[in-house]
Formats: sequence, C-alpha cells, structure tokens
Amino acid sequence: MNETLKQIVQIIAKYKVRLSIVAGIVLLVGIYIFNIKYTSVTAKFENLRPVQANMTVYYNGFKVGKVARIQPSKDYKTTLVTMVLNPIDLKLPDNVIAEVKKELKNRREYDIVDLIYPKAPSTRYLKNGSIIEGRVQQNIQDKLANLADAGVLDQLQGNANSALKSLNEAASSLSTLFATLNDVVQENRPNLKASTDNLVKSSDNLALTTKNLQEMTKKLDNAMEQQKLSSVVTNADDSIANFKTATENIKAISINVNTSTQNLNQTRQGIDSTLVVTNQTVKNIDEITTGINATLKKNFGGLRILFGKTIQTDENALCPK
Repeated sequence: MNETLKQIVQIIAKYKVRLSIVAGIVLLVGIYIFNIKYTSVTAKFENLRPVQANMTVYYNGFKVGKVARIQPSKDYKTTLVTMVLNPIDLKLPDNVIAEVKKELKNRREYDIVDLIYPKAPSTRYLKNGSIIEGRVQQNIQDKLANLADAGVLDQLQGNANSALKSLNEAASSLSTLFATLNDVVQENRPNLKASTDNLVKSSDNLALTTKNLQEMTKKLDNAMEQQKLSSVVTNADDSIANFKTATENIKAISINVNTSTQNLNQTRQGIDSTLVVTNQTVKNIDEITTGINATLKKNFGGLRILFGKTIQTDENALCPK
C-alpha cells in the first residue's frame, strides 16, 4: 500500500512539472501574438474549388500572411476565406484581388493565395474587416473538368469517333485501290515491258534521225550559202538595171509634168476669157430683166412689151423710151 501511494505521488509530481511547462509556453505565445499587429482581410469566392487549409499568402513573390479560416457564407452561395496579413507597413488598396492557384514545390503542388495589384487601384487601403474579391486560377485539369461538366468533351469524343470511322473507311478504300492497281500492273506487265523496249528503240532511232538531220542541215546550209552568193550577184545586176529604168521613167515624168503645167496655164487663160464673156452676158440679161420689170409696172406695160416698147433704166431713175 505504501509503495502504491509513493508511485502515485511521483506521477502527480512529474505531470505537474510538465503541465507548468506547457502553460508557460502557451502564455508566451499569447503574449507574442497579442503584441504583433496584423490585418485581417476576407476574400469572397464565387466558385472556390476544394483547397488546402492554412494556405500561405504572397504578394509580389513575398510571404505576407496566412489563411486563418475558410467557411461558407450564410446563404452558401459564396466561400469566405479569412487571411491574416502580418507586415505592419504593407499598404494595399482595398480593391486588391486574392487569387488562389497552385505552386509546384519539391515536385509537389501546394495551394497558395496570391494578392494581385489592381489596374485601377482604389484610394482607400486595406484594414481589419475589409472584404475583397477572390478568384481561382484554372489549370488544365480544371478546364478539362469544366469542359467535361459542360458536355463538350463528350461532343469532341463523338466527333473523334466519327473521324476515326471515316479514316478506317478511307484506309480500307485505299487498300482496295492498291490491290486493284497491283492486279492491273501484273496483268499488263508483258505489255509494259514491250512498250519499254519499243520506247528504247524509238529513242535510238530518234537519236539517229536527229544526227542525220544535223548532217543534212549542214549540207543544206553550205548549198544555201553558195546559192545565196550567186543570187546576190544576179539580184545586184537586176537592181542596177531597174535603177536605170526608174531614172529614165523619172525623167519622162518630169517632162510630162512640165508639158502638163504649160497646157494648164493656157487652159486657165481660156477659162479667164470665158468667165469675162459669161459675166458680160449675165449683166446684159440683168439689164433686160430690169427693163421688163419696169415696163410691166407702167400702164399698159404688157401691150408695150407686145409692140416692142420697153422702158430703159439707168443707175439713178427709170425713164420711158
């Protein structure tokens, strides 16, 4: 009995010492936290995915705080993430954005909160109780999950299956085509060989014919050169004779032109004389017409004309004859 009591007393004494140590540590931590100044900010997320608790908060790559609490709103439409920002001199506008994203560290992914400075910063700074906008950075897995939820992946899978089916049908058709071509080639192989041999012979004959044509062309060129020389001399003689004939014709034409010019001068003189006589005749006719008109204007003018009595006119007045 005495031994048992001794053991109980020793255990109580031992745990009293440990309890006092724990109480002292808690007291020191409380004093430390009480003396530290911090800013408590809440970020509101519309569609926050499941994340790790106690996420670290960063700003421009520097650790500035930690997530203290994650809880739903009263209507369960949003998620509220309360963050504790430690730096005393950290002054951020109250429209800063809290973005949850993944960080790769030691080949493991961790959820973090990154504070993003807004493009149009507010003039008011963050303070205790501020509520800011929260958003989630989507990675490839999240985007694929969203597409799957929307049914897009099922549609893509259906399209891919249709495409694969079409490819299989096209491959089958190509196989059939190649088999048919092979059969055609096998059936026409003797003809192809004969055609090839004939083509080789034709090529040889064509080369020989080309050579003969070249030799004939050379001979023809030589003959043409000799004939050209003879033709040039003959043509030169004919050209000289034609030039002489043309010169004589030009002289004859000059003589005819001179004669024609003289005849034209004489004809013009006759025409001038004819024009003078014609003008005189026209003048006389005008005088006769004027006299008749004057006679007709007088009393018994018609009788006077019948009996040959007309009235003569001068330049100034009409007088009876």
